[in-house]
Amino acid sequence: MIQFFVQIIDWSEAWATLIPLSVFAIKKTKKKFSNPVFIYLCVALLLNTFADIIWKFRPYPFSNGDNNFLYNIHSICRLFLLLLFFTGLHFKPFKIKNGFILLFAAMLILINFIFFQSFKKFSSNLFTFESLLLLIYSLGYLVLLINTDKISTDFNPSLFIVTGIAVYEAVNFFIFLFHDALTKQNPDFSAAIWKVHDYVFIVLCLFFTKAFYGEKKLNFQLSL
Repeated sequence: MIQFFVQIIDWSEAWATLIPLSVFAIKKTKKKFSNPVFIYLCVALLLNTFADIIWKFRPYPFSNGDNNFLYNIHSICRLFLLLLFFTGLHFKPFKIKNGFILLFAAMLILINFIFFQSFKKFSSNLFTFESLLLLIYSLGYLVLLINTDKISTDFNPSLFIVTGIAVYEAVNFFIFLFHDALTKQNPDFSAAIWKVHDYVFIVLCLFFTKAFYGEKKLNFQLSL
């Protein structure tokens, strides 16, 4: 039973995305700002499924099981698609155009892989940069809502999406930061720590699911 649960968690990076995607399709969400999140989930489903297949079954030409390049692609897609989500909210934490932030991020990523790290290896630099930037955006947006008194009892789907991003990046920041060092010194411990990432990714997908599902309206009568 425990082994079965472990196998389910091992594939969670793939199946967790199906939860919000299913709700998105059923509810037919029409909010334009949610489109980048929907695209990200589709990309995540594709990349994570291929990554898990390579890791589990080692098909040719990936017989060595090296799927790290897919994780790097995933991180890049998550960064830029979720930044586009914030752009759709018309949020600029640095008081400059988000287009410049996107260009700056692209330049840093190119510099990292040209001069410092191989794209074929898991890039702690990339993941840490992604986590830091999205965390700044998320916390900045939440602070803005608090300072402008825009948080109310009305259902706000963007708030659930931003909160999910904030939780995911905050928990995983140090996992990403020290991943390379832990992998070199203690691969087994690094693999165990990555399980935390898998759990938090499920939480992220659940936040997205709630945002797509919307507010649950309860209709009942109180009888005395």
